This record gives sequence, C-alpha cells and structure tokens, in this order.
Amino acid sequence: MKTFIYEILILLVFWISIHLFCTKFLEPRINTSNVNKNENITIDYRDKDDTIPDIIVDQKYLDLGKDLFSKKCACCHSFDRDVSGPKLNDSISFKYFDESIKDIGALAKKYKHTGNLFTKWESKFMRMPKFNEDLNEEQIFYLKSYIIYSIKNNTH
Repeated sequence: MKTFIYEILILLVFWISIHLFCTKFLEPRINTSNVNKNENITIDYRDKDDTIPDIIVDQKYLDLGKDLFSKKCACCHSFDRDVSGPKLNDSISFKYFDESIKDIGALAKKYKHTGNLFTKWESKFMRMPKFNEDLNEEQIFYLKSYIIYSIKNNTH
C-alpha cells in the first residue's frame, strides 16, 4: 500500500513539474515589460462593442450547456467571483467566445481584451486548456448559450 501511495505522489509531482514547465516556457506570453507592476491601472477587460448577445434556445440546449459548464469550466470559473480563472460576468468576451474556448493563448496574441486577461491571470497555477480538440462546434454553442442565458437572467 505504501508503494502505491509513493507512486501516486511521484506521478503527481512529475505532472505538476511538467505543467509548470510548459506554462512557464512553452506557452505564448504577452509582452508586459512596458507596464509598471506597482502602478494602479484600470484595464478594460471587455471591448466597447462586446455586448451580451440576445439568445433564444430550447431548454434542452441550456441543460446540455449547464452540464458541459459543470464538467469543463466550473472548476476554474464562476459567474460572481474569481476562482482560479476570472469570473465570467465581468470578463467573458462574447465577441470572441468560440475562439477563446478553442485556444485562449492564440486569441491573447490577437485581441486586447483577451491579452489583458491573459496577462492578469498568467501567474496563476492553472492556465485555461485548449478545448479545440475536446469540444465540437455544437458543444461550444450549448456552453455559450448556457453562459449567456445565465448572465442575462441571473440564474447562476
């Protein structure tokens, strides 16, 4: 039994080491060298034209989205507070939602909103995984529908 526990601990330490190495050295970085870290700056985390869209979907799609959210997102995101990722009510980009789900690192290089969030959260232990191989377009639609519905109707 002791051997099994030691093996699990060794695997856990190995996984954490690999994860830290990859997020520190292999993931894309946003250049923040020109920002004074001690300066209090207000950063817009959402583009001015990035508004919560209207959406009308069947309850079954909302249920599927809620299930996906609880399995894939809820461990890091909440609607009303920061967890190990930013809270969704304030930070989520609907304009680039599908792209951010697929690969947040690539999106952070292209758009100011995502780059600001990426920079703010890059020092956290976990980084948002790339879901481009894990979720298909239909599942992303369900997830987006649930999040929009929850924010607009305050049902989270």
